[in-house]
Amino acid sequence: MLADPPRGEEWKAIEGGFAHAADLVKYIRENYGDYFSIAVAGYPEKHVDCDTYENDLKHLKVKVDAGADVVITQLFYDVEKYFKFVKDCRAIGTQLIPIHRL
Repeated sequence: MLADPPRGEEWKAIEGGFAHAADLVKYIRENYGDYFSIAVAGYPEKHVDCDTYENDLKHLKVKVDAGADVVITQLFYDVEKYFKFVKDCRAIGTQLIPIHRL
């Protein structure tokens, strides 16, 4: 079970659990094949906990490679950042899945 830690405490992975979304995507694909459609989060303005935009894109690519079917973006305020995000996602190899915006 995943839960956010109490306010002010740092999140820590538990032994035998999923440390990242890509781990969960991979587990679902390995155990259930294509029975489920899997949507993963994308961050046009970078995830708050990621050190760089480029690293955030790398994390997204790992989720896609693990078997995601679609990327759904988090909210964003600058449409130009969304267009750049889509272009950058396509440049790293996410051509085969749709990217939807909220």
